[in-house]
Amino acid sequence: MYKTLLVGGCARSGTTALREWLNSSPWFYIGDERFTKQAYTSDAFGLDLFDPPRFADVRENDSYIPQGYVEIDADRIARTVAIGGILGDKIPRLSNIKMRRKLKSDEMKYLIVVRNLFDVASSYKARAEEGSQWAPGRGAMSAVKEWNRAVVWASKQVKKHNAYVLIYENFFFGTDEPRDLYEFLQVPAEHVEALNTSLKSMREESARLETRRLTILHPSERMELCKQGKFGVYRKLLFDSPNISSAKPAPAK
Repeated sequence: MYKTLLVGGCARSGTTALREWLNSSPWFYIGDERFTKQAYTSDAFGLDLFDPPRFADVRENDSYIPQGYVEIDADRIARTVAIGGILGDKIPRLSNIKMRRKLKSDEMKYLIVVRNLFDVASSYKARAEEGSQWAPGRGAMSAVKEWNRAVVWASKQVKKHNAYVLIYENFFFGTDEPRDLYEFLQVPAEHVEALNTSLKSMREESARLETRRLTILHPSERMELCKQGKFGVYRKLLFDSPNISSAKPAPAK
């Protein structure tokens, strides 16, 4: 029997890259915000959306983005379901989700990614200035409000057995195989090699991007983030997360 997984966190925290990595193995098919409208609407979101026929039946009130890929990926989705893999969705603002009913802890799993506030705010500001599929007013100060909410929510999930809180910096810039995560997702041994190969490529690309990244935050914005950010909650979350030791800093030059 296939399983259900929601992938998310605060927006601009690496949820898209995480989805692409998971989908590099046929054990997973994670939608690209397949049900974001449903997720944020009171009493609209439930496990029935992940029944394969319903998942393939794209409706007007399902999502804010085009969903033509569902038809293209029909065979891929069927294969994941047939092997008893994981069918799920990427929903960036998981803390905002509105469940139709309270789920039992074994009915759905959550993979939650947490990224540092300053990189998230920089990304918000860049997207707001670009204006493409992003509200112009949703800049750095919007980021801190959404990040705070996501971090507080993640801190309440980290001890639950159906949730895994993944630290962005450790995962994307680490060197270790994420064995705890594979165990949490119950990934069969025959699918680990494909995931490890994809993860290595993704980490190499992340390192290249990091060398070109420049903060676009004004010093006054960084100060305001320091004032408003819930860093105490974030710090505790760093130490509570099971993957805290997976990243190794580069040697000093």
